[in-house]
Amino acid sequence: MDTQEKTVLFSDIVGFSRLVERDEHRVITRQQTLHTRLLHPLLTRYHGRLIKTTGDGFLCLFEAAQDGFDFATALLSGVKAFCDEDPNSDVFVYRIGLHHGPVIELAGDVFGSTVNIASRLESISKPGSICTSGHCIGKMSTQAQQAFDAQGLQRLKNIDRPIACFMSAPDFNPSHPRSAILGKQLDQRISYCTSADGCAIAMASLGQGPVLLKSPNFVTHLDADWRSPLWRHIFENLSSEHQLLRFDQRGNGLSERHPETISFDAFVDDIMAVSNTIQDEKCVLFGVSQGCASAIEFAYRHPERVKGLIFLGGFAQGANKRPSANPSQTDLEIQMIQTGWDSDIPAFRQFFANTMIPDSNQAEKDAFDRLMQLSTSAENAAAISRVNAEIDVTNRLEQITLPTLIMHSRGDQRVPMDQSQIMADKMPNARFVPLDSTNHLILEQDAGWPVFQQEVSKFLASL
Repeated sequence: MDTQEKTVLFSDIVGFSRLVERDEHRVITRQQTLHTRLLHPLLTRYHGRLIKTTGDGFLCLFEAAQDGFDFATALLSGVKAFCDEDPNSDVFVYRIGLHHGPVIELAGDVFGSTVNIASRLESISKPGSICTSGHCIGKMSTQAQQAFDAQGLQRLKNIDRPIACFMSAPDFNPSHPRSAILGKQLDQRISYCTSADGCAIAMASLGQGPVLLKSPNFVTHLDADWRSPLWRHIFENLSSEHQLLRFDQRGNGLSERHPETISFDAFVDDIMAVSNTIQDEKCVLFGVSQGCASAIEFAYRHPERVKGLIFLGGFAQGANKRPSANPSQTDLEIQMIQTGWDSDIPAFRQFFANTMIPDSNQAEKDAFDRLMQLSTSAENAAAISRVNAEIDVTNRLEQITLPTLIMHSRGDQRVPMDQSQIMADKMPNARFVPLDSTNHLILEQDAGWPVFQQEVSKFLASL
């Protein structure tokens, strides 16, 4: 098995799924035209090899880091010019990860930690930018090095050691007439922090203003959530006048996928780790479902860090702690997760879609199905479910005097609305607002969505 030093380049198109949703045939045809006119000629010019394509992106190999950098800068510049030729066509914005090191080539593919690091660097790259490592940048010319700004040491998912990261300035046209289609995802900034037990936690920041920190729900994926019709409208709304700070729950998304511990205390520690990155003294915590309970516990332990709470579809008691508890039902759901989460047959996962978003169209149910599989493994999902079932923070409620807005769908089939009413009754400074919806998550077409927007806006303005 041959191992040689190479430069690995990963890329993908920001918001590609959103573009495909609008016109799949046109977008894919346009992507192929871009490959023919730009990608393949540039690979020839800079001595690169296309190893594989990944739907919206590709993996390339170069002999030298300088060649990889020259290719990447030429690609970004060329893509911008390609898009500017036709202001009526969708805009493509690439993000790129670049790393140099030992690579194993086998059966036309490449393997090893160098490949993994390049992939992780791509995941935290800004739209239109190149994110590279200190090792890789050290092999470039002085002029090339000047194109980057230091990002400090970053913890990357499933990479044991911190990596010194460097980012180039974005090279795309934000004023392109079609760039608005991609929404605020173009501005999302991903970074990492470390929780108390050393677990790497991926964070995403978007918008300007006071910090609104979202506590994770059951499954999360910072990048895929943006592409999902289940979350996109919520995130764009919340980041319109605030800095929305989200993070992937341990074992989920871009965070460490194989944490040593999955527990309620660990969930709260993860909020603290992210909170420690905030310059503001206090933030507003936004919790959905499970995220409400961990936000309550965090606010109880660290009231000096929080100035308000916003809850949607939350609970203070897990399924096994409620008066209507049926532990055998919980065990059955966990068994379904273990059996069907990774299956090619979606029937098991559709059970969760039908209880989470019963009043949704098929495209939204399919998006939820994809999001579950992409976000985490069956093992982690089962472990999180066990933890959630045993949560009980009712003894904290009366001691939390922070301003709190509690919202819940009237017909929620996943978490009964009386769980939010319990919180509202016991929290001294809480206000309860029922929403007209049967969905656990509030969808954009729900009658309760405008109410959610209005109530959140009024609440945040009052703090």
